[in-house]
Amino acid sequence: GLVGEIAASMRAYGRRDQPVLAVAGAFNAISIFSGNHYVVMPDKTPLSPYQITVAQTGFGKEAARDWIKDAALQVSVTSSQTIRESISSDTGLLRQLSKFPCLLLMQDEFGRYLKQATSKEGTHSTNLITELMKLYGKGTGVHAGKSYADPKNNIDPIKNPFVTLMGTTTSSSLMDAIKQADVDSGFLNRCTLFEAPNTVPPRQCPELDIDKDIIKRLKRIV
Repeated sequence: GLVGEIAASMRAYGRRDQPVLAVAGAFNAISIFSGNHYVVMPDKTPLSPYQITVAQTGFGKEAARDWIKDAALQVSVTSSQTIRESISSDTGLLRQLSKFPCLLLMQDEFGRYLKQATSKEGTHSTNLITELMKLYGKGTGVHAGKSYADPKNNIDPIKNPFVTLMGTTTSSSLMDAIKQADVDSGFLNRCTLFEAPNTVPPRQCPELDIDKDIIKRLKRIV
């Protein structure tokens, strides 16, 4: 199917062949390009996974991210505007969703980010993680918005906020960041982990031209 074809294309796109990371990236790609137009029955579950891909430095974690950005520019302007590689705060996250209620957050060095979020100095990161927890699976619901002392800064309710997370990290950074509180809070329970084999994948000449048939099929589901 289309997920398998995207995964195969992602494998060829990178300088190192990473089948596990390509499968994870294909799920993220289908999620954001589907634009919250589909749900899984009978519970009407949105297609908005939170995923963390784990691989060592130099093992090709960037290929899936680069493929999605490349494809988004070819599919539509709107698709490219629903993808962000970082968001600095929970307020920034909600303001982004106010403009475009669909979002793929591609957060590299996710282990370091998670560690910062659990530190005393990581207020903005902590608030962002908390907001991501609230937004998980809300593609068929409503986020109530946010109020400030100055009403001009208020964020109105957001209908059907659709967020998918694509975090990438090394195993050492992730293990260093994880604390019991992260498990107890439920954030990690919301995430699916994909770990690449701990052997150096073979180098290859990347195929940077995405199959036009894949782009056409993605346009049909946007």
